[in-house]
Amino acid sequence: MDSEVRRHAHAVWWLINAKTMPAVQLSSTHCKQQALACELYLANDPHMPPGFVCSEETDPRNCTLVEWQQSERTKQDQRQLKTAFQDCWTVSHSQNAFAHASKECRLILARGDRRGVVAVKNEAEVYAISR
Repeated sequence: MDSEVRRHAHAVWWLINAKTMPAVQLSSTHCKQQALACELYLANDPHMPPGFVCSEETDPRNCTLVEWQQSERTKQDQRQLKTAFQDCWTVSHSQNAFAHASKECRLILARGDRRGVVAVKNEAEVYAISR
């Protein structure tokens, strides 16, 4: 894998009904957008990411925008953090074992406001672990 940083952008369109002003549901656009993105990749960059070619090869450590912003704020690598969560989950056979394994990674499990369980690091930063 290249060590070069790749940047990409996402575009969002809303179709607005001019008479009543609500947004109109754009159903079944995901497949069309994927096909268009594939064409753009092939036209501009012959090396498509493996997860783009086959969805089963998507890296499970990919992060959302919120997670990325959190990693920028805390200077913590989200991929390392997700790997730590996955390692704790792999060696655990119960909730107590998962809590113990998480504690060894300096993560404390807690009840979340919007999620059932979250992890808290020493810096009082909250991480969602349900994903």
